[in-house]
Amino acid sequence: MPSLWAVPIAVDNPDRVHPEHLHAVACKWLEVRSTGPGAPREPASASDRTHWANSKAFSCSPLVEWSSGATGVEIGLLDDGLERRMERSLYGASRRGIRLGEQIAAVDAPEPERCRVEHLAWQDIARVGTAPAAMRFDLLTPTRFRTGRHANLQPSPTLIFGHLRRRWRDLGPPDSEPSIDFAATGLLVKRIDVQTCGYRVRGRELSGLVGTVVVYAPTATEQERQLLDSLGRLAMFAGIGSDTTVGMGVARYTPLAPGDDALPGSSAQAGVDPHRPATRSS
Repeated sequence: MPSLWAVPIAVDNPDRVHPEHLHAVACKWLEVRSTGPGAPREPASASDRTHWANSKAFSCSPLVEWSSGATGVEIGLLDDGLERRMERSLYGASRRGIRLGEQIAAVDAPEPERCRVEHLAWQDIARVGTAPAAMRFDLLTPTRFRTGRHANLQPSPTLIFGHLRRRWRDLGPPDSEPSIDFAATGLLVKRIDVQTCGYRVRGRELSGLVGTVVVYAPTATEQERQLLDSLGRLAMFAGIGSDTTVGMGVARYTPLAPGDDALPGSSAQAGVDPHRPATRSS
């Protein structure tokens, strides 16, 4: 069951919290690790992945400041087996705090389940719903894609939906991935309002796009638009593009009715508080 968790974190110097610090915390909370030869492990599941797996079952934002003024991190989970592990980790972190670089931060999650702000079963995401006239993606943190060995900053609809389909294929239930030929749908960008931003992680300066992209599929059938809508709904949990476990590609998706594609503005989704970075992106 994909889920989104908003974890309040209080830290003295937010500017000194880097994306790799939160990535390390998320890995510690969610990944199964042996403590030595012959050490017991939890039962294997889709979430039991090595630290260097190509497809991790979570996404992680940078430190963000919500509209309430509180700071924290948003973590998307794509595997049912991770939810219990997340609750146990949050309970422990609320008592002990967490290390973020050279700082010790407090985690305000005495009731971990209250940090889960959104969740949808895979079958609910896949269930036939709307056939939107257009589909809006708000890129909240710098977003980029990989084309072979190279970074690609072009927000192509096939790259956006292709990423989401791969995440579904890798982490969703067997044989549940929406089957759709993107070329047959004529996917195009309808409106765009983005800017290039720097993003520093692990000592490297990366670039990504922040803003809004509205796409549509002029030759798609109603069923194909419903399948695209199902893929779009995964964006909240999986992020979009590369490096989503170190804060890039945090995104929100909104299906649009005819004529409802004006820019600017931001999409609104129930249960998710709009946020802005609490740290400088460059």
